[in-house]
Amino acid sequence: MPHYDVIVIGCGAVGSAAMLHLAKAGRRVLGIDRFQPPHRFGSTHGETRITRAAIGEGVDYTPLARRSHQIWRELERETGTHLFQQCGCLFIPSQHGGAVHGVSSGQFFANIEAAARLHGVDGETLSAERLRADYPAFATAPGDRAFLDREGGYLLVEDCVRTELVVAARHGAELVTGRRVTAFRRAAGVLSVTLEDGTTTSATTLIVTTGPWITEMIAPLRRRVHITRQVLYWFEILSNPQRFGPDAPVFIWDVTGRAGAASDIYGFPWLGSPGNGVKLANEVMTGETDPDHVGRE
Repeated sequence: MPHYDVIVIGCGAVGSAAMLHLAKAGRRVLGIDRFQPPHRFGSTHGETRITRAAIGEGVDYTPLARRSHQIWRELERETGTHLFQQCGCLFIPSQHGGAVHGVSSGQFFANIEAAARLHGVDGETLSAERLRADYPAFATAPGDRAFLDREGGYLLVEDCVRTELVVAARHGAELVTGRRVTAFRRAAGVLSVTLEDGTTTSATTLIVTTGPWITEMIAPLRRRVHITRQVLYWFEILSNPQRFGPDAPVFIWDVTGRAGAASDIYGFPWLGSPGNGVKLANEVMTGETDPDHVGRE
């Protein structure tokens, strides 16, 4: 196989984006994926993912998130594909401690408000009264408050991956699927990559974006990276479907301390019709597994 400027191993959300922008920049790029992306085995599966502008993990992320929103709109115009639904993102912190993405719930909320002020994000803090009046789907408690980030929403992630790979190919990127990388090594400034059939190829730069398989490719990470199963749920709507209709915001709600809950939950409007159900999930940090043996039922 020929020599490339960059080889990308793993072509999900991050890998496909890397291929797209490298190819647009004129680099000779090869992507390698053991499956046929987008696929159901990796992290980019399950219809949708939340995107936000006022970032609770830290105010410095806001410019990056906003730039990503611009790029999605550019890609939509270029391809005529719908990828980004800007329906807003509602964050409701816990009154009983808790944490979101490793940040205490109170600090997460404070960071959101600070990011909105610093970067002029279109959003507002909602009182308990406003929250109950405007969003009756949430059984909030007296004293609860929320922040509505109007620049947030959700991405149709599998369509995002598919579209990025198509556009990357238009700009000259190559993609090899259904073949696993077994090894890579550097010698004399060149990275050699070996596939399971014994084929080798080389590049100046290697990007490894294999998600839960990262510890298989980069063994020292096994001491630091722990793989857990993240289950997505779709709940049937029995009444008031308009409360989770297409115009409803995505949400992150730290329900720690309520009815025995020990984490936040997050969710989305229904897509297509109420009959498809409302997608909800939470963050699971226990029960270490691996992507080849995880239960997928």
